[in-house]
Order: sequence, then C-alpha cells, then structure tokens
Amino acid sequence: MPKATSRFLCLLAALGVSLAAAPAALAVDTPFSTRFAQTVRGDIRAVGNTLLTCPAADANCANAQAGTGSTLNNNSYTMGNVDVDSDAATFNSSSATVSLPAGSSVVWAGLYWGADTSGAGGSADAPAPASSDSVRFDAGSGYQTISASAADVLTSTTRPTRYRAFRDVTNLLPAVGSGTYTVADVQAGTGQDRFAGWALIVAYRDDTQASRRLNVFDGLGTVEPGSSFSTNIGPFLTPSSGPVTATVGLVSYEGDAGIASDSMTFAGTGFSDTLNPANNVFNSTISSNDAHLTAKNPDYVNQMGIDIDSSTRTGLLTNNQSSAVLAFASTSDYFAPTALYLVTDEGPAVNSSDPTIGGVARDGATLTADPGAWQGTPTITYGYQWQRCDVNGLNCTDITGATAQTYDQTAADIGSTIRVVVIATNDAGASSPATSNQTATVLQDLPANTGTPTIAGAPTDGEILTADPGTWTSTDPIDFEYQWQRCDADGSNCVDIDGATGQTYELVPGDVGHVVLVEVTGDNGTVPATASSATTAIVGLAPPVAEPAGPPAMSGTTVEGRTPTADPRQWSGDLGAVPGNLLADASCQQLSGNAKYRRVKLAGIGTVRLRAYTSGPAMKVTPMRVSTQVTGGGAKSVRYQLDGKALKAKKAPRYLAKITPAQLKRIGLHTLKATLKGKRGASQQVALKLKTVPCRTLFTAQRWKTTAGAGLRLRIDARTALQRIAFRVPAGLLPTQTTRARKIGFVRLLIAGQKRRRFELVLPRKGLALLSGAGKPSVTYGTAGLIKITRVPARAAVAELTLYRVTKLDKATRPRVYKLSARVLRAGSPQERFSASPAAPR
Repeated sequence: MPKATSRFLCLLAALGVSLAAAPAALAVDTPFSTRFAQTVRGDIRAVGNTLLTCPAADANCANAQAGTGSTLNNNSYTMGNVDVDSDAATFNSSSATVSLPAGSSVVWAGLYWGADTSGAGGSADAPAPASSDSVRFDAGSGYQTISASAADVLTSTTRPTRYRAFRDVTNLLPAVGSGTYTVADVQAGTGQDRFAGWALIVAYRDDTQASRRLNVFDGLGTVEPGSSFSTNIGPFLTPSSGPVTATVGLVSYEGDAGIASDSMTFAGTGFSDTLNPANNVFNSTISSNDAHLTAKNPDYVNQMGIDIDSSTRTGLLTNNQSSAVLAFASTSDYFAPTALYLVTDEGPAVNSSDPTIGGVARDGATLTADPGAWQGTPTITYGYQWQRCDVNGLNCTDITGATAQTYDQTAADIGSTIRVVVIATNDAGASSPATSNQTATVLQDLPANTGTPTIAGAPTDGEILTADPGTWTSTDPIDFEYQWQRCDADGSNCVDIDGATGQTYELVPGDVGHVVLVEVTGDNGTVPATASSATTAIVGLAPPVAEPAGPPAMSGTTVEGRTPTADPRQWSGDLGAVPGNLLADASCQQLSGNAKYRRVKLAGIGTVRLRAYTSGPAMKVTPMRVSTQVTGGGAKSVRYQLDGKALKAKKAPRYLAKITPAQLKRIGLHTLKATLKGKRGASQQVALKLKTVPCRTLFTAQRWKTTAGAGLRLRIDARTALQRIAFRVPAGLLPTQTTRARKIGFVRLLIAGQKRRRFELVLPRKGLALLSGAGKPSVTYGTAGLIKITRVPARAAVAELTLYRVTKLDKATRPRVYKLSARVLRAGSPQERFSASPAAPR
C-alpha cells in the first residue's frame, strides 16, 4: 500500500470514518489548472444555487430541504426542476445575491453550471442534452443566452451524461458587482439521484482591504465510492515572511448530506468545519466560514446536489509556497469537484530573478541596472543603490548619491568591482533587497584624442620631422606609439613606412614628390586609440651644400675593420664599448619599434592583451615595462618569464613588471611568456617575441644643488663618433656674465682608445667663447641659451657639459620644470634632435 494512501486512511480513521477497504485512485478526468490569477487589494465571493429538488408532495421533502430528518439524499426522491422566475419560457431557474463592499469593483467573474442530462426511474431526460453548453443568465436587466466554448464543457469519464460548463461573465456584471443573479435552463434530467446547480465566483477590488493574491483553478474530478482523486493546485504565491492567511473555496456536484464517507485535504490539512464535517465535507451546503449563505431563492439548507463552501484559515500555507496538493476520497458517496478558489495574503514583492548590470566596467562608462524579475502587487517601483566592492566582490560599500537606475563610473572605481542593490516597493511595502553579481574589475577610461597630432619640420629630403601627439584625455598616463606614412601627392594611398615608428622621422629620397603624415596611437593599458595628423606639404629635394675643406685623406689604416673617411674625426664605424659610455648592452638597449603587444582570447579567462613597451631607451632607471590586461573574464594570477627566467610582477588589474638591460643581457630576440591562471581552470600561456637593438644615442640632463649654488649637467652618449653638438638651455639655468671672467664649469669627453679628457670652461667678461685653442674643442655661448660644441676630437663617444650658477642666482633653480634640448651630428649619420626635462634639485 502506498504511504500516502496509508496516511490518508489513518487520517480518516482519526476522524471517525470506518472503511472496509482502501479507496482506489481513479484517473483524473481533467486536472485542475489556473483559470484566473491576479494580485489586488480585494477578495473573492462565491454564490450559487440548486436547480433540482425533492417534490413538495413528499412528506419528507421539507425536512430534507431544511437539512433535518433521516432522508436527506437525492437518491431517495424523484428530483424535479426548481423554477422561481415565474417565466413560462424557462423550465428551471434559481437566483442568488452577491453583496460586495461599498466602493468595490469587479475584477473577474466566472459562471459554472452542471447536471446529469439523463432521466432516472421513468423521469424525463434533459429537454435538449446537446445544448448543455448554453444557459440563460440574468444580471438584473433580463435574460440573455450565454454559451461555453467546447473546451470549457467537461464530462465525466465514468458517467458521461454528467457534465460541467464554464463561461467568463466579467463583462456581463455591473461594475459594482453587487446584485441578484438568476440562472435558468440548465440542461438536466429528472428523477432519483439527479442533480443540477450553478455557481458564480466573483473576484473584486476594494482599496480599503489588504493586498491579496486571488486565484481560481478548475477542472473536473470524479470520486466514485471506494476511490480517491488528487490534483496539483498552482502556481500561486504566499508572502515571504510572517503568518499566512488563506481562504479556500470549492465548487462540487452530487455530494449527499446523508452519506458520511467523504473527505478532502488541501496542502496536507483536512478541510472541515461545523457545517462540513471531516467525514462529510460534500454534503450539499452553500456556506462561508461555518455559516449558511441565505441570500438566494430558493433558500434551502440542503441543496441536494451542489456544494459551494469556503473557509479562511491562518497557517494552512507556509511562506513562499507556490503549489499544494488537493486530494479527495470516498468510501460510499459519489461527488465531482470542479473548481477551487484560493485567496492568500500578499506581502511586498518577492524577487524571483536577481538584478543584472549592463555596460562596460570602465571609468567614464555608464552601467545600467535591470531590476530582475519580481512577483507582487502591481504597480511595483524600484529603488537602486550602487555599491563599490573589492576585486572579489567583497567589502562592498554604498556609493554616495548613486541611487539611479544608471551609474556613471569614476576614477574612484578603478581597480574595484561594482554591484547594485534593488528594493521593490508596492502597496504592501518595501521588499527585501536583491543584489546583482559584481561587474568585472573597473578599468581606466579609454584614451581619447581631443587635439589632432601635428608635424614640425621642413618637408625636404634629409630633414627631420618631429611629431607632436596632440592632446588626449585619459585617467592614467598615456604611452604614445608612432607610425609614419607616405602618401600620394594628393594625400591618397597612404602606406606605412617600414621601421618609421619613432617620434621623429628623417625624410629620404623616396619621400620626394609625396606627402607624409603620422599616425599616433595612445595607449593607457585599455583599448588603444589612433589619431592621424594632417599631411605635410609635398616633400622636395634638399638644396646643394658646399663641402667644407678638410684635412688630407688617410690611407693604409682601418679602425675596427672599416676604412676611415677623409676627415679623421668622422669615423662611421661602431666605437664599441668605450669605458664610461652608458650605451653598453648590459646598461642600455632599445626595444625595436618601442612597443610590442599580442591580443588573444583564452577559454575560461577572457581576452588577454600582453604588452611590452618603452618610451625611449631601456635603462636601469627607465626600464622596459610589461603589462597584461584581461577583459571579458578574469585571471586569478599572472606570472612572467623572460627567456626562461622569472620576472617579478605586481597584482591585478594590470600585472605590471619591469625589464632592465641587465635582465635582457644580450642584444637580439627574446621570449616573454605570461602564464595566466584562470579563476576556474588550468593555467594557460601567452608568448611575445621581443627584439632589442643597441642604443645609439642618449641625451640625459641632471640638476642638483651645490655649496656654490646649483649645477646642471648635459650629456650625450653615442656608439658612433660625435662631430658637433648644440645644447639649448633656458636662461634661468645659465650663469650670467659679470664684470670679470670666471670659471663656470667644464666639458668632459670620452674618446675610444684614450683616457678621459676634461676642459675647463671660462665665461669671459665680454664675448661668447667659453673654450678655444689648439687641441681643444670649441665651446661657444650664443643667444637664446644656445651652447655649441664643435671641433670634437676623433672617435669621441661621450660629450658631457657641466655648468654652475653662483649662490646669488640660486633663486631661479627653485622647483620648476625646464625643457632642455640637444642637436647632435654624428659621423656618417643625419642630425638628430633630443629633449629632456630634468627634475628640479631638492
């Protein structure tokens, strides 16, 4: 025996019902399903009446109608039509009155009717059994014929002449709902064990009442003697907290008052009261909360064939309950349940699907909250509170003033994650908070160009063009990459110039007759942006230059395997590792192209952008930088290896690392590997090939305080011989002439194959020559702070200029940014320009 059946028998035994055998379960004719469901301030009322009763001539009939005596069942009488409307055109009729609170209005109304169309014991069949789908309905202004759809006329599988029909009559009732309603011409046969009746279920709105969930479910079940029947009722919704009060109402046909052998449970609890005992729930009563409903015509206590009963209870249902089992059993009685209405308390809205966030997690970008799905009384309004959390979505705090559905991210959010908390409010009050998942880590904003890049320099073969990147906006500092392009004379068909990726570009004969532009890419570690300059004028030929007279050509001598030029000071070969030169491979290397990156999508991690970049030569104080950016997912950690050896790296969001020349060791190709560990899954690698080349020229500037005032040192390091040098120094850093000549500094030279040479500088009382004479370089002090060094000795690899100011002029060296520049002519190379802004002395 199934456990459920066993428990049900125990329940009936406890109720005093004696059973000879366990009831057998029958197949459900039509399972109960939702007919109507809405949450409103209001309630449900149900009325109805019988349409067949016992004959008045029978001595026991009056007592049976009053629910007294021992002969109470329709089996004991030749049942005949009830007809109260004094209308000869109808063959049966009855009425009932609906009373709703003042000010209420009808939300929904459904009319149910049912009967057995066959006659019994020589009595008549229904006048027109085929018209069971139609009745006459009077809502106060006269009869009108209404019909049910074919799907809403249900018949019993065990007794096919027994049926029930349904019609939505919401639009037939007056808006106020209250009134007397009459139903006539329900197709019913007469005779013993015959029944007929109708029920009107009305859902109404009353704004003075609490919010409630109103549900109506219907179908058709057959409970034969010795059988059981159950069906699932749902979905519905109960409050998320507090005691739950529910009203359960049922419409059923053919229960007998004199057969105490039937029962009903809902949500596992027996349905009974004084008028509907636990062992005789279906006893042909029309009642509500243990009181007969008397506003009907005829007003019988015993309907002899229809039950319309309801009961209100607290604790029948639990919090957040959305379904329940409705079960019936009988040992001796037959009945056919057909409709159930359920009214439950309604609390604040309940979240059934978490809020979500749309948008990109980036400074300056807008995030938009979707409140998620909520169940509750309309109209629901939503309140938002955005929160800032750590990268793991923990330690969240409210963002002051961020209470709209959208949120514009700021620099304060960078490195954090964002989530939103939503509270729904309806007539029942405010809900419990519902919280979204956090976003990805907020990144800095995208770089944006706000002022077009420009090009300085003459468009002439051999001249050097210099790019100004223009103006850009960004949260973090922007690194700039350059790509020069050669175009047709009209500015069309522009193509990249191979290797032209520096801030400067020396025009070559191939540019003559073309125009040139530069593309500048700004990158702050997010998504790079590119802006293009205007094109130059058409590049022309350089004017002829007279060759200066020089010493006689040398012969029979080579330096490092190369033949010297006519001027012994102008060696074109690499001077090698000159002692003291900063350009040794272990101290200075240049990343070919200044920036390398690789973008790849890794399963379970997201889009990974591995980048290595410099803004100039890589040295110990200005190393090559490495970063890894992960978007569309996340990594638990990132580790780097350079040529198989580990690099130290910082943590998220960019996993920054540095590479010095000492770590590179050698010039040439290197392999940088990033090992990313996913939040859920195995580690994956991304590799980047780097190519380094020797540093060729380096301009450095330094300022410091001395006991005499302040010092300034300008230095040029080169790998090939220097020929001429020019420094432009702001007047605020230069010594000034006085009434007497005085020492102001010195020039120091490092020359391949020789010891260092130092030359003192003297600022004369008049004149601009700081150093001159045989065997010495020439140093002159020109206008606008221009200091020129010429006649540089052959194979000079380093030229260093040191200047001092006296104490009286030290005021000018207070913290202030000065821009210094240098121009260099090396043997066999075009002129180069450099700039620097040394830090102020402290």
